Amino acid sequence: MRLKAVIGMVLILALLMPVSHLQAQSLEESLQKMLGDNARGYVQPLVTGFGAGMNSGLYRKASTKTAKLPLPIGLDVGLVVNAVAVPDAAMMFEYSMMENTITFPLSSMSGVSMLPAELQPDDVTLTFSDIYDNGGVTETPTIASDQEDGVLLSTRTPNEVYMALRTQLVEEQGMSGGDVDTYLQPSIMNFLNGNLDNIAPDFQFPGGLGLEFVPTAGLQANVRIPFGIEVQGRYVPEFEISEEFGMFSMYGAGLRKNLPVPILDVSVGAFYQVLKIGDILEATNINYHAELGKRLPIPIIKITPYIGAGYDQTTINLTYTIPAGTIPGIDEDQELSFDLEGENTIRMNAGLTLQVLPLTFVNAEVALVGDYQVATVGLGIMFK
Repeated sequence: MRLKAVIGMVLILALLMPVSHLQAQSLEESLQKMLGDNARGYVQPLVTGFGAGMNSGLYRKASTKTAKLPLPIGLDVGLVVNAVAVPDAAMMFEYSMMENTITFPLSSMSGVSMLPAELQPDDVTLTFSDIYDNGGVTETPTIASDQEDGVLLSTRTPNEVYMALRTQLVEEQGMSGGDVDTYLQPSIMNFLNGNLDNIAPDFQFPGGLGLEFVPTAGLQANVRIPFGIEVQGRYVPEFEISEEFGMFSMYGAGLRKNLPVPILDVSVGAFYQVLKIGDILEATNINYHAELGKRLPIPIIKITPYIGAGYDQTTINLTYTIPAGTIPGIDEDQELSFDLEGENTIRMNAGLTLQVLPLTFVNAEVALVGDYQVATVGLGIMFK
């Protein structure tokens, strides 16, 4: 337990450095104001950032070969810390007002039961675009933005909402506009004047959480065995990274193989990882990569540069509950669960591993994954 506590403290410090300025609002609270499409747009930088960071620092050098003596095994174990810079283009997203709807119970309005059957309306469902005025603002902050407030949607006037209801009664229920204006308008306007503010109060999308840098950190071991094979493992014990994000854990495994190329060391490999944040978010990630490099012929100090290229596939599952009343039109708790893909695909990276003291290493790596820039630092022990 003590070892786990020490590891947890080190990783907490590593992960909190880039996100110490997070806004005092949790990821779950923000998502509770979002349905599917808007939730996807809101967390997309987190999805892409996690993928870009998780796939960085997977190896310390291009070679997977090991000397035969005294043991035909090589090993390096260390801490890997990544920080992914979210580009300015990912600070805002274009939200949708079409997926949010509110049902107006016109069938239960007073007085309509006295009308002929063909003039008695059914309930009418309107979209947010029918009900709210966004002031011409079509974008709202993503999770990465440091903007504290999202776009404010103001309820339209009762007359404007009446016209939207009238359109639906004509187009969807087959009434004539004249009949609606003559027989239903007084009841509908009376209903709206007394209930519109309760049915459709002003609504504000959540602000960002100030996640301009997406961090990941983990303990990683690479074991080199005969035939130019390297087995890799990465692990983060479950711990609370912050009140905003909750419990965090990560694990993964990979395999690399040296290729028979003269002069340079060349290897190819794949790595699979799973990352979890509480019960809300689970990310699965696979990376295919190739790298080349060579230890420089410098005595005493070992310097091994490398360059690499890879292909990332990141999928995140979001699972959360929208409590009744959090979003206008949702009168019962609504559970949502959906997958979304990271925008990270092709990556290019370059790194350098430095061994100054025996059996130790320091690794630095930079990567470009689309518009996302990744900085990685690793340190630990290395045997062959």
